[in-house]
Amino acid sequence: MIKLSFLISLYNGALYLEKCLDSLLHQNISYDLYDIICVDDCSSDNTCELVEKYQSIYPNVILIKNEINNRLASNVNKLVELTNAPYFWLVDQDDYIEPTCLQKIFEALDTESPDVLLFNYRLVKSDESIIDNISLFRDTTKENGIEFVKTEFADRDYCQYIMGYKWRAIFRTDMWRKCDIRCVDGMNYDDTVIVPKAILLANKIVSMGDIFYNYRQNTNSMTYSSSFVKKGNYIFEFAFLVGNEIETFYNQLQTIDIELSELLYKHLQKRYNNFVLDLIRTSRQQKRVFYQILRENALLVNKKKHWLNWSAKLLVSRSGYILSIVGEWIYKLKKMMERKI
Repeated sequence: MIKLSFLISLYNGALYLEKCLDSLLHQNISYDLYDIICVDDCSSDNTCELVEKYQSIYPNVILIKNEINNRLASNVNKLVELTNAPYFWLVDQDDYIEPTCLQKIFEALDTESPDVLLFNYRLVKSDESIIDNISLFRDTTKENGIEFVKTEFADRDYCQYIMGYKWRAIFRTDMWRKCDIRCVDGMNYDDTVIVPKAILLANKIVSMGDIFYNYRQNTNSMTYSSSFVKKGNYIFEFAFLVGNEIETFYNQLQTIDIELSELLYKHLQKRYNNFVLDLIRTSRQQKRVFYQILRENALLVNKKKHWLNWSAKLLVSRSGYILSIVGEWIYKLKKMMERKI
């Protein structure tokens, strides 16, 4: 009987995919206890061929091919709908898990039956050399997510630690569906709100101090065109579309716990305004992409202006493109002066 599904959204992931799949398959657990469900989002490289090679060898590898590109968030929703396992683990295509970790994970799931199982991760470079071990969680069990967050993040802004990072947790499938946890279809950012929502709505949280996951810091990922220059469509999406998603959850959280909702309110203010620096230092081409999308979503942006500070309001004004170029000059001049000092 399958107890756990690994869920992987694929898009042009051939470079690191074999390492990912090998790490999932080279475990100390029988293949009939877990499956690996992959949804390919119209890759143009040999991603599908690689998965099909694994399918011919391993009985628990499943490949679904999209007919059109649905983008990451929709794929995550689709993957969760496809699983029949009581638990699932959302894994990124260029990451990998630790050897022989599944036995310990299965023991925790069987013994504790949590809604969410949390664990730590390792940050690695593209060549898999270690950057840092991120040890946020300790061995503990809490009867609900609100208690867990207030205990484990006392005197700290929990938003900083549990927003995103979907691969750092295993989720109970029926809890996820009962709470109607979904990504916003059509977006590339998929996990900003679904993780804190799952944690805060959970009836039982278990965290482990072990490092089970390796997160590859890949500067060629969809979010970046270089280490520091973000693409214009992602700058807009991360500020306004993800911001709108967080705002929806903030309204829900107000009815559950006022204290935690106030912390989310502060995070929400930052989210709507943090695009300023990214926009200033991106390329002229990506600035034009941003402003084209801004015009297409003028109604949404106008509804969110009350969240914006003065600099953000200037950059979404009619003169925003010119002001972003002026800001780019000032930013480059400041960096040049800092280098001279």
